[in-house]
Amino acid sequence: MNTARKHRAGYFTLIETLLFLLAVSILAITAVSMLYYLYRSWDLNRVALDMQRDATAAVVFLEHELRGAEESEVNVDTAVITINTDSGNRRFYVDGGDTLMFDPDTGAANDEVPLIRDRLVSFVPEEFDGGVRFEIVVEEDDHRVKVQGIVEQRN
Repeated sequence: MNTARKHRAGYFTLIETLLFLLAVSILAITAVSMLYYLYRSWDLNRVALDMQRDATAAVVFLEHELRGAEESEVNVDTAVITINTDSGNRRFYVDGGDTLMFDPDTGAANDEVPLIRDRLVSFVPEEFDGGVRFEIVVEEDDHRVKVQGIVEQRN
């Protein structure tokens, strides 16, 4: 009988094995769900950061172009800003409803540059006495970024 007791003491019972597997399964499910939510959070933050970067870059570029122009050279229409220069008309406009484009009018075909691609919700320029005010709204995956700019121009 002592031999049987010693031999049996080195093995796990079926209940102990099942409890161990249950604990390992719970830990594995917890780890996988934590990784999933961590990746999802990272991806949502990346999308928001990309939108903010695109909108900010478009505003900086638009402000730079408008500051270089005189008030008499700028013409604002519904969703188009045109800057009349000696070399041609530079335009900021909405293409396809969701892309903000810049046309430098270099004379070359297809020289337009997309400033915000496939995320634009609205581009609202407004001319006021002595300058231009505009608002750019970008949206993706239920995240929305609104950026505004005001440029006062020289006479």
